[in-house]
Amino acid sequence: MSRVSNALMPTILQKRAIRVIVGYTYRASTVARFEELNMMKFESINKYQIGIFVYKYVNGKLPIGFKDFFVRVEDSHGYLTRATGGMVRQ
Repeated sequence: MSRVSNALMPTILQKRAIRVIVGYTYRASTVARFEELNMMKFESINKYQIGIFVYKYVNGKLPIGFKDFFVRVEDSHGYLTRATGGMVRQ
């Protein structure tokens, strides 16, 4: 296998596992197989978990240690920007 960044390894290993499960060759596309097997891709799982975290943060459902994890944009400066209403990492 060629040199691959660590960020891509979970995706590559996940695709390899799908190919083994369905009996495909190492170059076969896995796009339709994820849907057939009702599985989320690693990247989609990551985005989903981030969404759940932000939802819980906004609604006060996280442990107290995360209370000041983000700062609202309007609290960091007084300018009206496109990001007004958003959050930034402290």
